[in-house]
Amino acid sequence: MNPGLKTLNNDGSENPFVKMMISILGTIGEMENNIIRERRNEGIAIAKAKGVYFGRKKGTTEDIVKFLTKTNNKKAIELLEKGYKGVEVSKITGLHVNTLTKIKKVSADLKNRNKVLKL
Repeated sequence: MNPGLKTLNNDGSENPFVKMMISILGTIGEMENNIIRERRNEGIAIAKAKGVYFGRKKGTTEDIVKFLTKTNNKKAIELLEKGYKGVEVSKITGLHVNTLTKIKKVSADLKNRNKVLKL
């Protein structure tokens, strides 16, 4: 899709009209985002008042070892150590890419902690 807005004139100078249009569209987009955010927050406030919305629980009670010894997480670590890419491991294990990032970070931290303890 090409909207036909040329930011440069034929002589290489900026097209002020197109620059103004892009600025206006950006401002309208920002305003729309603010309206969506306000509506979402109002809806959450109403749901909380009714007692049906509790939000995301903060923190986790799961320790590192328990997290890393889950079946899919163990399989993901094995595949990552074999050289598979994160996207491939995600497809094989069904884990989200962000979970794989957490697995990498947590397992690396655990390995570093074990190295320090051995010294």
